[in-house]
Amino acid sequence: RYNGATKRRVISSHGGNYIFGHHGGQTGRYHFDGWIDSANVGGLEDFHVFIARHEGKDINSNPRGWTWTDGVQGANGHNGSNNDWYMPQHLTFGAQGSATQESSTCQVAEFVMFYGEISETDRLKAEAYLAHKYGVGLPSGHVYENGLPYQGEYNHVFFAGVPNTYQVEATNGPETYAEDGALAARGLTLDTATGIVSGVPNALGDFHVTITVSNSSGDVSKDFFFSVNKGTRVLDWSQTLPALTYGDDPITMTATSVGAGDITYTSSDTSVLEVSGSTVTIKGAGTADLTANAPATALTNAATPIVKNVTVAKANILIKANDASRLVGQANPSFTYQASGFVNSDNASVITTAPTLTPTDNQKDDCILDQNFSDKPGNPLFRCVLRSRNVLHQSGWLRQPECGLR
Repeated sequence: RYNGATKRRVISSHGGNYIFGHHGGQTGRYHFDGWIDSANVGGLEDFHVFIARHEGKDINSNPRGWTWTDGVQGANGHNGSNNDWYMPQHLTFGAQGSATQESSTCQVAEFVMFYGEISETDRLKAEAYLAHKYGVGLPSGHVYENGLPYQGEYNHVFFAGVPNTYQVEATNGPETYAEDGALAARGLTLDTATGIVSGVPNALGDFHVTITVSNSSGDVSKDFFFSVNKGTRVLDWSQTLPALTYGDDPITMTATSVGAGDITYTSSDTSVLEVSGSTVTIKGAGTADLTANAPATALTNAATPIVKNVTVAKANILIKANDASRLVGQANPSFTYQASGFVNSDNASVITTAPTLTPTDNQKDDCILDQNFSDKPGNPLFRCVLRSRNVLHQSGWLRQPECGLR
């Protein structure tokens, strides 16, 4: 990559005219004594993976070339090269021919050369190896887009989005531990005193890290091969919900999840429980399931949902019969009542069927003679008073009176 003001050649040749990747402040350019690919893909100061496959003249008198930049093909069997061999005979880095000829301020992380023409299988492996090692993205659908191309056991598999720990084993009295930055780049920390790797990985894929242990006798370094797979969120909802009655205040849900990401709640019956964010409002009596979810993220799988079955009891409405009186032997008057105890913004309009007010006893023997009133001898006036009590109505309100004469 270019990393300064001077931007000419980076990988070139001493003798001949060989351009591999960078040229004249452009990237993705390939010239092997003749142009194979003169595209410009940009990203001047980014690391790139440049790959070329080239026929020698012992294979084809008009050699063909194939090129790939960051896994994307450019030239496809393009003629025009005048190079006699598969590769330049004398490589140079940072300039052509001499230190001042088309020189660049640049960095070359790694250069791999195959003797002969590289196979497609090996090209894909080399491409993926370099891309994963130096953090260069590969195109979607690449066979090694999410993994390294070579076999080998991982030292450890971490899981993204959730806490992890791993103990680096060392012998002979290690005193300090250090790493090359690959762990930190993925959200992991190496304890320099204990050698414990911990943290929440922030990226998926395989990676290498060099860990060095030291004591007074010297230091030893080792390459570790790690993989980061998708983690699975863990949901905890230990909240105990109180006994609920229609009219109670809204309640706040308090589920928690290990790892980053939202927590959502749903209700199976919004006429009973209505959810907004983490607040649940009681809308009516009945039963509903509240479900807590920790959805999947780019780095994690969704947690197993947790369901709580919630019952909301009916509110109590007090129905009180108004006092009434009549003359003995006369028909009962129209009985009336008063309702109270409504919650939220409810009023008497929620009573869809009016209570039936019926005396429990119409016999005059159960009434009290008022000696002070008489319209004629032998025909005294009786005063009868309704009794009332609270009865639970099927709709949820206490509204059915029991009335009586006495």
